[in-house]
Amino acid sequence: MTLLSICIIASLIAVSEFTESPFLAGILFLSTGLFASLYWRHSGSTINPVLLQRHLMKFPLNRIHIASALALITGLATDNYLPLYMQTTRERSEAFASFSVVFLTVGWTVAAFATSKFLKRRKEEDVILLGSILMIPSVLLAGISVSFTLGLIILFGAYFLIGASIGFISTSGLTLLQSSSTPEEMGRTNSAHQFLRTLAITYGVAIGGAILLAVVKARTGDVESVRKVLSGDSFTVGAETTEAIGNGLAWAHVFSGGTACLCLLIAISLYRKQKSVSRVSI
Repeated sequence: MTLLSICIIASLIAVSEFTESPFLAGILFLSTGLFASLYWRHSGSTINPVLLQRHLMKFPLNRIHIASALALITGLATDNYLPLYMQTTRERSEAFASFSVVFLTVGWTVAAFATSKFLKRRKEEDVILLGSILMIPSVLLAGISVSFTLGLIILFGAYFLIGASIGFISTSGLTLLQSSSTPEEMGRTNSAHQFLRTLAITYGVAIGGAILLAVVKARTGDVESVRKVLSGDSFTVGAETTEAIGNGLAWAHVFSGGTACLCLLIAISLYRKQKSVSRVSI
C-alpha cells in the first residue's frame, strides 16, 4: 500500500510542478516509474497484495480498465475548466459558468440509461466501440468551438456527446467486467476498476490544468491570476490572460483528442478479441 501511495502522490506532484519546475517534475516522474516497478514485483510475489496482477492484466479486464480510464481522462481534462473559460474568455456570470459543466453529466446519464436498452440486443464490446467512435468527433467539435469562439450551443452540444461517449464506454465496461469475473472475485475486480477510474479522473483534471496553466504562463508569464479565479476569489483578469485561457483550453482539447484516439484503438482491440473468443467458444 505504501509503494502504491508513493507512486500516486509522486506522479500527481510531478504533473502539478510541470509548469513551475520541469526538472523536479522529471525527477518525480522517474521516481513514479521506479516505485511502480517495485510495486509490480511486490504484487507478483506476495500472497495478498492490494491489487492483484490478474485483476489488472487478465483479458478482457485490462482492455476495460484502459478504455474506461482513457474515456474519463478525455472528458474531464477539459470539462473541469469550462467554468473558468466561461467566466473569463466568454465573459459570462459565475452562475452561468457553473451551469456549463451540466452538459457532460447529462450526456453521461442519458447514455448510461440507453446502454441498458442497447445491451438487450448488442454485446458490451459493441457499445464500447460505439462510444469510442463517437468520442473523437465530439472532442474535435468541442476543440474547434473553443478555438474559434463558436456559439455556446455548439460547445454544449459537443460536451453532451462527450458525456454520452463516456456513458457508453463506462457503463458497458462495468457490465462486461462483472460478467467476466468469477463470483468470488467480483468484489476485488470491481474495487480495482473503481480505483483506476478514480485515478483517471484525478490525472485527467491534473493534466488538463497543467496544460492550461502552461499555455497561460507561456503567453503572459504569470499564472497567479488564473489560480485566484480557480480558487473562487473575485478577481478580474486582463485581456491577454483571458485570451491565453482560451488558448490553453484549446490545447487541452488537443491532449483529449489524443487520448480519445488511444481509447478507440483499445476499443477496437477489445472488440476484435471478444469476437474471436466468441467464435472459438461456439
